[in-house]
Order: sequence, then structure tokens, then C-alpha cells
Amino acid sequence: MKNETNYERTLVPTNRNEKNLNKKEVIKMKKIMSLLLVIGMMVCISTLSHATANPDSFTLTVDVGGTNYSIDIASTTGNFSSVNLGAQASLYIGTASNDGNVIADWEVKGNNAVGDNTWTLANTAAANTYCLMIGTSASSGGAEPVWLPGAVGAYVSSVTTSQAAMTYTNGITVGQQVGLWARISMPTTSGGTATHTMTVSIYATAD
Repeated sequence: MKNETNYERTLVPTNRNEKNLNKKEVIKMKKIMSLLLVIGMMVCISTLSHATANPDSFTLTVDVGGTNYSIDIASTTGNFSSVNLGAQASLYIGTASNDGNVIADWEVKGNNAVGDNTWTLANTAAANTYCLMIGTSASSGGAEPVWLPGAVGAYVSSVTTSQAAMTYTNGITVGQQVGLWARISMPTTSGGTATHTMTVSIYATAD
């Protein structure tokens, strides 16, 4: 009897191990089934969301090539000579032409004048502050522009430190020439008496 009892006792752990293994297998299968279900749902949702885009579309971009915006100013220097404080003087600079290969608009930008002191560029002359205007005429030089911005036939623009459109220079055709003029209004007073230099830039831009 003792031997039978011992034999039965040795069988109990074996049965428990089998049950534990079965439980683990069941849990493992449930996890696998859950994972497969989730994957299936994701594939289904992806397929449905793509199917709703009908029609679908894409975007294309392209840059225009072969265009050249350029301006040629025949003379790159000008000299007003001696001008009294508070006075005004004008100067014919030379011809300016559109030497690009497309119709262009012209814009102008100036800067402060530098000498033994600095003159600020503004719309009204004042102490250490000067004004500058740019005008155009016939390509051969022609008559000096009327220096009244906004007046009929006044092809002039006030120059500032910001790039801005020049009056009546929209749609300059390829090869077109104009005469270029400048007019300065001197400061009312100046902290310096030496020669002052200012740079004016003209830009050819898209029409």
C-alpha cells in the first residue's frame, strides 16, 4: 500500500505541469489571435481610407528658365559739382537700357550720403538730411524732366532707402533706352564740408 500511495503522489505534479502548460498555450494563442485581429483591422482601415480618395491627386512645380532681367546704365558715375546748402541741382547721368531678354519694370533704391559726416536720405531736406530724385527722358537725353512727382508728364520718382518702383518705367521692352537724370536737394545745414558720396541702385524686375 505504501508503494501505491507514493506512486500516486508522484503523478500529481505531472498533471499540474500539464495543466499549466495548457493554460500558457491557450494564453499564447489568444495573444496571437488578438494581434492578428488588430493587424487585419489596420489593413482593412488602410484599404478603406485609400479607397475613399477618388480621384486622388499630386502636385507638380516648374521654374521658368532662360529669363534674364538686366539693366545697363551707360555711365556709372555722376558729379553734381559744388552745390550750396539748402539749394538744388540736377544732373544728366546718361542712358539706361533694358539689356535683358524679357519685358521688365524698374525699381530704385538709394542710401545715406557718406563724407566727413553722414547725410540721411529722406523726403524732406533738413539738417544733415538730403533728398534725391530720379527722372527719365528720351534716350538721347532730351529735355530735363519736370521735378514734380505726380504732375502730368513728370517722369520722376523720389528715392528712398527702400527699393520702390520708378514712375513711368513699367513694361520697359527689350532693348528700350531712356535718358536718366538725378536731382539733389542739399541739407539745410551740414556737420561736414567735404565731398559726400551716395549710391543709387536701379533694379530690373518682373513686369
